[in-house]
Amino acid sequence: MKEAKLSIEAPEGSEKRRHERVNLQVTVKYKVINRKLLREIVDQRPFLDDGKTINISLSGISLITSVALTKGDFLKLEMGLPDSEKVTRALAEVMWSGPDAASGKFSAGIRFLIILNEADEHSVKRFITSQAGRG
Repeated sequence: MKEAKLSIEAPEGSEKRRHERVNLQVTVKYKVINRKLLREIVDQRPFLDDGKTINISLSGISLITSVALTKGDFLKLEMGLPDSEKVTRALAEVMWSGPDAASGKFSAGIRFLIILNEADEHSVKRFITSQAGRG
């Protein structure tokens, strides 16, 4: 699997979050699926774009994208976690989105709605737990 840059910091406003976040920078493939929802979920066409994660928690990810996402968009996601050979798949919702001055792109807060299988959910939990102890 690809190498990733990792660090653990308490993000500003973290007291409002339900789950601890750990910094993670990996590529995420995504496709907006709120239009023609059912057809898009099963559609085998390539993903719309690649984004880069900033961090991850049990609830979701912070994502940098080259195209603007809209609050309320539903996404189909695929991402590889460090030290995992499997791709983690999820359905998710855009909770906020806006310009990212640092990268000149866009940033978005993505909430996991469904991690598509139990093994993927365990991979996310295992990764976060392993990184939380490295502060």
